[in-house]
This record gives sequence, C-alpha cells and structure tokens, in this order.
Amino acid sequence: IPILGRLVNEYQELSLPSTQGSMVTITPEQEKLSLFNSIASLLRVLSEENPLFLVFEDLQWADTPSLELFHYLTRNLVHPSGHLSEPQQSTKVFFAGTYHDEEINESNPLRQVRQSLLQLRNSQFLQLGRLNLEDVEGMIRSMLGIPEPPKRLVERIFLETEGIPLFVREIVKGLAEEEILIRKSGDWHLELKDQSVTTVVRFGEDVTYESTQLLHIPGNIKTILEKRLLRLDEEDLRVLRTAAVIGKVFSFDILQRVTELTEDQLLDSIDRLLKVQVILEKPSLQEDIYEFYHLKLKDILLETLHKRRLLRLHLKIAEAMESYYHQRLSDHYTALAYHYSQAKVPEKAWEYLEKAGDQALSAYDNEASLGAYHEAIDLCQVLYDAQKLEPQIMARLQGKAGRIAFRMGKFSQAEEAFILMMEVAQDQDMLVENAEALFRLGEVNLAGNNFQRAEAWFLKALDLYESLGDRKGYASSLQKLGELSRIQS
Repeated sequence: IPILGRLVNEYQELSLPSTQGSMVTITPEQEKLSLFNSIASLLRVLSEENPLFLVFEDLQWADTPSLELFHYLTRNLVHPSGHLSEPQQSTKVFFAGTYHDEEINESNPLRQVRQSLLQLRNSQFLQLGRLNLEDVEGMIRSMLGIPEPPKRLVERIFLETEGIPLFVREIVKGLAEEEILIRKSGDWHLELKDQSVTTVVRFGEDVTYESTQLLHIPGNIKTILEKRLLRLDEEDLRVLRTAAVIGKVFSFDILQRVTELTEDQLLDSIDRLLKVQVILEKPSLQEDIYEFYHLKLKDILLETLHKRRLLRLHLKIAEAMESYYHQRLSDHYTALAYHYSQAKVPEKAWEYLEKAGDQALSAYDNEASLGAYHEAIDLCQVLYDAQKLEPQIMARLQGKAGRIAFRMGKFSQAEEAFILMMEVAQDQDMLVENAEALFRLGEVNLAGNNFQRAEAWFLKALDLYESLGDRKGYASSLQKLGELSRIQS
C-alpha cells in the first residue's frame, strides 16, 4: 500500500484539482477509502489503453490493509456481472491472487476475503493439481536457469515431493540454502556428504542414481506439513493417527471400527480433514477410500505414537480387517500379515505371508512370492528356535522359497533354502521332506553345471526314496542320474 499510495499521489497531483486550504476533515476510514478509490481510478484509466493483468502473490502473508485493498479492487474493477455492488462501468482488468492454503489458520483475514469474493459470479477458485515428472523438470529448469537439469536429480525431487509444486520449490530452495546445490563459475554442482567425505558432482553425466541417494533432502516439507497438522483439534488428530497406522491408503469402515466412533462423528472428522487437505478421497466402487495428501504426513503422525499404543493399534486394525473382510480375505493377505507382524503376533503374520506368497505365485509374480516366503521364514525362525513352531512348517516354507528361487534362476538362493530345508528335516527325522530337499539340491547343481555335486545329491535322494518305497521319487532320481550320464559322456 505505501508504494501504491505514492503512485496515487503523483496521479492525483497531475489529474485532480487541489484541495489545499480546505477546512474539511476526514476520518482515517474515509481517508483509506479515498486512497482505494484513487487507486481504482488510476487502474481504470490505465486499462483504457491496454488490458491489465494484476497478480497478487502469497496473499496468506498479506496484512489486513493490503487484503482490504485487494478486496476493494476486485469488487470495483471487475466486469459488472457480480451481484454485489456492481461497478459503474466495465474495465479490462484481470486479478489473480495466489496463496498457500496450509498457511491460513482460522484467524487469517484472507479467509473472510476469499469467502466474500467467491460470492461473485465472475470470480473463480482454482486449486493447482500435482505436477508430473516433466512439469517438475520444467519448474527446476526455470528456478535454476539451466536448459536441462540432471534426470536423476529431477526423479529424486519428484519422488520426495509427489509432484506438489510448493514442495518442489521448497526443496530446491533448501538445497541451495544448505549449500548442497551450489553455483561455481556459472555452473551448478551438488556437494554430497557421506559421513566425513564430501563429493562434488557436476551437473551432467556425473549425476547418477547412487549419487542422488546421498542427497540430503532439507526438512522444509516436514515443517510445512507440521503447520498443517497444528490446525487440527485433538479428536481429528486421533483419527488421523489411527489412519496413519492403517497405511497411506485407508478405508472409512476399518477406520470406524478401530476408532469406535459413530458414523456421524467420523464423517464430521473426515469432512474437516478433507477441508484442510491432509487427506484426499480416492474413487472406489466397493467402499469409501481415502489417502494421505503426502506420505510424509503419515510418517510425522507415526512419530508421535508411543510404541505400546502403536502395537495395540496394529492389532486392532488386523482384527478389524479380519472381521470386516471375512468374505474376501484374499484381497488383504499382505496387509493382514503386515499389521500382525507389527503387532508382534508372528503366529498369525507368517500364515498370511505364506498365503500372500501362494497368491503371488498363482499370478506369476515370482519376485513378490519369494519376498513373502522369505518374510514368513524370518518370522518362523524365531518361533522354531523357541520350539513354538512345527518343523514341517519350517521345511515347507524353505521348500517353497527354494522352488521359486530356482524358477527365477537364483541358484545360490535356491541351494541355501534347500540346505536349510534338509537340515530341519534331518534334525527332526522327517524322511519325506529330507528326500525332497536332496532331490532339489541335485536339480540346482545340475542347472548350475556342478555335475559332481548334482550326482552326489541325486544318489542320496535315490537311496532315501527307495527306503521310503516312493516309486515316483525313485524314478525321478534315476531319470536325473541318466541325464547326468548323457551330459558327462
């Protein structure tokens, strides 16, 4: 306003008759309105020559007088289609105001101004969407003034920000402020620190995936998100913390069962959380699904939970999922395994992990299947060592992991799994499982061209299958030995 005031004074001196010597006194409010009207008159005159496009940035930080001016001008210089106090004549003035919603608390005067302007038919509220990878690259290019920022750097920033423009800006600014992103002799460099070692990486081919993993992302995003959470009351925070334990994506029905709120209570809370943009609604045909605005919101909330409360919430979530999804549990094996594992209930977690592995295998997702089996084995190992797990289960899981690894060509992993299967079987005198492990070890070494070791394993399997009276196993072992003989001859 002070700058505009000086411009208006100059305009008034050139175009208005002097009032010097007048005895008329005006109040401060009248003086302010006179100033606003003079600014509007000046802009109206300027717009007669050329259309004006006026941008007011960061309105969330504007003081009350500046917001009042913005409000006055937009209502008195717009095309006369608003239904409140229409201006006397049309003008060629377009106003755009930008602000960060997360910076507006209940007492911010911009709230009232925004509400008033939205009542005008010729005003429009636009919420910026998230940027894609190419848009993030363009934003970084513009901020740094370079033709082509390193692809790996763009990908890392896109991953951290999830395409939110404000966060992209804050990360790039933060990297510069912390002298991680520096300019030397007109060129941009990254100074990457790994413990006590500092590596200077020039923009270009030197920026690799490995180098960007050393990149320390400043905490600006976390600060912004924490401010957004400060606007919530304790009840909404409790709901949000529970949702964070469920995951980045959560359903209304599971959340209601765990929070034990009535449907109306939870709906009111969800409406408030949607309004302040800490969660978003996801399209779904089966149930009401929501997700966190940014993954770091979930992480911030989890940091505030005591370990014991976290365990209890994971258990309640797992039990709620079993109850609610009892007719379609297969859609949630992985989530159930995760929550029971986090709740320190390995007896239930490994069962769901095995089912998740079987399910992934039937969908030909070998990588996911092997991962699930390995997680199940890790949980079962603790139970097995404490003699709280039947050895047949341990051998079965090792066998499944070994067969998948063998199918994927990961022979060393397969051999390790079958050796562990054999050791469990021999320790517990489980002859059938032992015979299978011996045969599988022969297959792995045959595929890896370790013919002598393969022959030794097949011979052991042959003897054991013969003692068991297993004709099929005996015949398979003979067939493999014959195959070995042909290869070696």
